[in-house]
Amino acid sequence: MYFKRIEIKNYGSIEDFNYSFRFDDNGNPIPCVLIGENGTGKTLVVTNLVDALVETKRQVYGASLSETVDNKYYKIGSKSYIKHGKEYSRVKVLFEHNSTDSYMIDIMALNGESYLRQYESSEIINKNKFKDDGYCKEIFNHLTRKEFDHFV
Repeated sequence: MYFKRIEIKNYGSIEDFNYSFRFDDNGNPIPCVLIGENGTGKTLVVTNLVDALVETKRQVYGASLSETVDNKYYKIGSKSYIKHGKEYSRVKVLFEHNSTDSYMIDIMALNGESYLRQYESSEIINKNKFKDDGYCKEIFNHLTRKEFDHFV
């Protein structure tokens, strides 16, 4: 399983970040190094990658993971992370395993109903809940427990 792409919009200090991870001619991942000044979003990128891994593992193994005791781990969804002056934030992390894509999407909106009217929302499964609270985190995963264990 490899990271394939990360897209971040209006999250913390990041207004628009899209990165496709690179692979060599044999399909092996090429290491990625984040370089930037303090406050430019390096930690936010890494945090969202780790969050996608934890949430994917949670989907494969169930809710009770040692990493997420009482649902407490270092990434907490808060609308305060929506970039100042914007109405929403959106993070999408794509994985690839055996040419099959899986992904996590995390959307926060100050007004969920307004977001649904204005923006592409086909990825949001529970639209009624999103309208009410403005939070959506969905995992679209094709990995089995056996496949996930292979990568750990």
